[in-house]
Amino acid sequence: MWAALGGAVVIGSGVAFAQTPGPSPPPEINSGVSFEVTPYLWLPTINSLLRYPVLGGGAATSAVSAAPGDYLPHLNFALQGAAAVRIDRFVGFTDLVYLNLADSRGQIQSLDQLGAYDTQVQRSLATHVGVSLESVIWTLAGGYNVIDRNWMTADLFAGVRLLSVNSTTDFSLSAVIGRPDRTIALRRTGSFTVSPNIWNGIAGLSGRLYLTEAGRPLPGRLFLPFYFDAGAGGSAFTWQGFGGLGYGGKAWSVSAGYRFLSFQDSGNSFIPRMNLGGAMIAASFEF
Repeated sequence: MWAALGGAVVIGSGVAFAQTPGPSPPPEINSGVSFEVTPYLWLPTINSLLRYPVLGGGAATSAVSAAPGDYLPHLNFALQGAAAVRIDRFVGFTDLVYLNLADSRGQIQSLDQLGAYDTQVQRSLATHVGVSLESVIWTLAGGYNVIDRNWMTADLFAGVRLLSVNSTTDFSLSAVIGRPDRTIALRRTGSFTVSPNIWNGIAGLSGRLYLTEAGRPLPGRLFLPFYFDAGAGGSAFTWQGFGGLGYGGKAWSVSAGYRFLSFQDSGNSFIPRMNLGGAMIAASFEF
């Protein structure tokens, strides 16, 4: 669910801010081929709404809200990282967030029986609701460097983002929940499973704004990394943003900041809403 995604590539973009007045420096056009890898750690707070089909018709809506302290004890495996290649002023990058969680806390919020009725499931009825989640958020994009100067670099890009979720909600209730026709909607114990793969097209801007000149007064340079994308397709709307503070030399950099990723869709989809936002630290290496 956390997924996840593309934002760490900003760590590897270039930007600068000249501290002395004077005419704008000439463009510093990239040339040749370079590669960059960016391992990072992102610990978002997860807020999501999942819609599970119910046997006999209709759906059950399950809400999940978890801070890092809630899900880290249940983390089975995680992989987060990005990579980029530059050929002159053209750039291609990919970003991957993989999370495998077991027994996170959740809540069965409501039952929607194909429009017949929509009823809230009281918290007091749920003696246990656990959510296991395997999630992949993968971004693949290409773009062009539109600004490459001593004080700033910026890339315009377009691509695709995949949200793949395999989620199971196990529940125990203190009472059976029935439909108006007296059939059973939810037994006292059971589970729901959904496995959607959602593709979205995206476009955005990433780069760096430098706060110090190269070589003075530090061996590296302070900079402000930025990243933003937005798009749609399998979801009604998705967007992602990152901003922070970084420091780096010619072939390396470190950065820390805040990253937010959102997927929004209609109430009839498997994932009506998923928001992930939290602190991220990253290190980039160019060769």
